[in-house]
Amino acid sequence: GQYPGKTIMLRADMDALPIDEPDTNLKNKRLCQSVNKGVMHACGHDAHTSMLLTAAMLLNQHKDEIHGAVLLVFERGEEGAGNYIYLMNYFREHNIKYDGCFALHVEPSYPTGTFGINKGKVDAGAIGIHFLIKGKGGHASRPDLCSNPIDCMMALISELKNIKTRFISPFDELSLSICKINAGTAYNIIPDTCEFEGTARYYNPKVKQIWMAQVDKTVEALQLIYNVEIINIGKTRDDEIPLINDEHAATIARNAWIKLGREDTLLDQYVSTGSESFGHYMEIAPGAYGNLGVKNDELGSGSVLHNPYFDIDEKALIYGCMMHIAYVFEFLNN
Repeated sequence: GQYPGKTIMLRADMDALPIDEPDTNLKNKRLCQSVNKGVMHACGHDAHTSMLLTAAMLLNQHKDEIHGAVLLVFERGEEGAGNYIYLMNYFREHNIKYDGCFALHVEPSYPTGTFGINKGKVDAGAIGIHFLIKGKGGHASRPDLCSNPIDCMMALISELKNIKTRFISPFDELSLSICKINAGTAYNIIPDTCEFEGTARYYNPKVKQIWMAQVDKTVEALQLIYNVEIINIGKTRDDEIPLINDEHAATIARNAWIKLGREDTLLDQYVSTGSESFGHYMEIAPGAYGNLGVKNDELGSGSVLHNPYFDIDEKALIYGCMMHIAYVFEFLNN
């Protein structure tokens, strides 16, 4: 900007997903379709990048009206990949600092032209679950001569699910999903190893502390009971932390949308159990994260995220770009 002031950081995520994109959305032929088989923007991150690039162009054309600076950040793999660390390192190496941050995500359950923003909880923290169990294989007719890692895996999964009931308050949320299992080659061969992966989601940081402590105790006990080695590979994963909107930043976001003349399209933001990295940026400076409506039944947009039939109403891009710019001026002048 032409004048001194604070620095506001705007972030867009920009990765795709390993999904085959069909010719149609929920109702019609797509306007845009991936040319790469097995690669699809099934979470709207192409829209996020497009909106921020356009906002950057317009802001750059109006630098003489900006009191402060705008930092534009494009991040790949925002869900569990840990790529934000490269950006954080870059900030430190180049002494880049910011006073506030803002991001948005398309929301297929909100109609086009609407925007949701709340104070407090937005997205959950995520704990990566990944275990490798090493036992002793053999013939299925003599399990007594083996140490079956699958038996241990079943017990471990059961105990992981019991952590919520036995150790965590019923007033604190915790969800657990086991999503990938790799074990065995035939019905009558006990394998030497098995492996499984999944994810747990939470909002209260104390829940993660309890979870990690109980997992360690469970692993130690089950290794003795089943005579196996359990390797907790998930401990090396970079987990996401809960995304909690700052009270004042959320108010700034609501005011920005209202000043666009769109108070009647301002929605209460629903709390998601999804996870992403923006909470790490909020550890540096207060921020807000909103949801932009992209649902249009007539056009066939409105499928859930990470689904082959996901699509957006491209008119929503205009509103998202407007919101980025409105937040910049509302924040820098606040």
